[in-house]
Amino acid sequence: MRWEDIDIVWSGRIQLVDGNTFWIPLATIARYDDDHDISNSFIENLNELVEVIKENSDEQKMQYLQTIRDIKSIEQMQSVYKQYEKILSNLPNEEIKELYLEAIIKRCFDFYETEKNTSGHNSSTSKELGEYAMNMCETYLQRYSEGAHIAEIYFLKGMLLGEKSDVYDKYESLRCIRASMNHTEKSKIDHRLRNELKNKALSFADSFLSMPSKKRQFLVIDDSLSYLESNAIIVLPQELPETIHFPMGHPQEHVLYIKHPFIDDYYIPYETSEFELFKDKMDELRRVLQAMGATRITISDTKNLENSTNRKSHTNIDTNINAKINSLKGNADLTRDESSYESLLNEYGTESTYGPTKKPYIPDGLVWYPNESSWQRLFDERKDGLLHHKLRISSKSSSSLTKIQEQKLKADFKALILHIDASLEHEATETFEQNASATWELEIDFAPLEQLIDDSGNEEKPSVTTIPENTPSNNNCETADEAAYLEEVRFCLEDDGQIDEKERRMLERIRIKYNIDKSRAEELEKNLIQGTAKIGSGEQLSRVSGRQKLTKKANALLENVANQLEKHIKKQKSKNK
Repeated sequence: MRWEDIDIVWSGRIQLVDGNTFWIPLATIARYDDDHDISNSFIENLNELVEVIKENSDEQKMQYLQTIRDIKSIEQMQSVYKQYEKILSNLPNEEIKELYLEAIIKRCFDFYETEKNTSGHNSSTSKELGEYAMNMCETYLQRYSEGAHIAEIYFLKGMLLGEKSDVYDKYESLRCIRASMNHTEKSKIDHRLRNELKNKALSFADSFLSMPSKKRQFLVIDDSLSYLESNAIIVLPQELPETIHFPMGHPQEHVLYIKHPFIDDYYIPYETSEFELFKDKMDELRRVLQAMGATRITISDTKNLENSTNRKSHTNIDTNINAKINSLKGNADLTRDESSYESLLNEYGTESTYGPTKKPYIPDGLVWYPNESSWQRLFDERKDGLLHHKLRISSKSSSSLTKIQEQKLKADFKALILHIDASLEHEATETFEQNASATWELEIDFAPLEQLIDDSGNEEKPSVTTIPENTPSNNNCETADEAAYLEEVRFCLEDDGQIDEKERRMLERIRIKYNIDKSRAEELEKNLIQGTAKIGSGEQLSRVSGRQKLTKKANALLENVANQLEKHIKKQKSKNK
């Protein structure tokens, strides 16, 4: 520091002179006794000097900012962009460089917005200006990760990306708006930021299914969208398009979902996915076996729980089911795996009998069959006259994650949950409790082919479904897909006239596949039931049509049909609730 700039010289205290620069002992200045006035005077003059330097710096900043304000045309903006990096390198310090870069980004963005509103965002000039602004945003974020204007730069980048049609750009846009909020004081987060976050989230959700399946295998619903850092887990808002499907009662916030391996738009809770996929697979297999002409299907478990060495094989299904239910009631410490296993055992550890009438065929709406070569071979053998078969199916085979993949997923999900709410850590851990596998054996008896009717319309149906002409149950169908859906409903009603829980799950999956609205599906089912009831009552009425007065027996028959219809309608209404 030049003493002549301060214009104070302390006689007798100067230790060293070098040209116009002088030094005095620090101890002398810092001593607060007889030199106290000197210390105060020194500090006061230093502060004055700082103010002078600051004024000069502010004046310098204003000069640079004025050069940006002087950019009046797109041509000038294009010229400045081409040399902005050179301009930055010539600026005197990092503070001015950051200020200049932030200002030129905003100026370029203003030109982009004006051109976009005038010529549309697809015009060549709009695209060019958008790329300029985007590149400079990237430069800023790389150089000044803790910069004073980083929140605004993230916001501008998010707005630029939000204009693009690519689904990855839309998600990155959402991330940028969230980053802008994260770098903004909570008290200063305004409606503009919140609205843009919501808008970008909804825009991405609408395009979500266009993302490759492997990139969207896992998702979590979080309306706050507070953590978007995971590369494995996609975060979506609660307001979702109808094209994304979940099981009944879902989606729920902060639950990890995994995509169904063969239904591209269907997501199930990861925590129970192994058993849910197994049940889905087992339901379809039984349906396929029925269509092949099965007369008896016996399902039994052949493998104990992996984590329970004392469990015995179930040679007598009914006896063991009762024993296990009693054991379950008496043991409150059963693991989730054991509880799920008991549920499977109760549902599938049974023997079912059927009365097939059609020759072997492949039903519509199958999900697992096209990917199960062993089932396809079984169908070929069945067409050649196979009468008895055994096969095994494992719940573990439905899982596709390796140990390493699951560990990475667990770390990602835990980080997400802890960021949202630290009190949810236990739930995050429970999501990844290891599922024990179960192996099941199916023993199937088939009807002899010569006893079955050759229904060529149902044998290995072609990919294009046609609507049967003028059948009562199809009079209200508007598309081939609706007709195919009704055919499956009719299939479910054939055995007992009711749609049980397993059949309902299967029909729901088919409804989703054919993209039939839920209310429309209910209407089709209702029309089918009513049409069947009318046909049934008509046949019964024809038996007494020559009589002037209905007999008690005829009245009883009609009442029975009416009661069946009323029960079905009540059942459907209760399910809808």
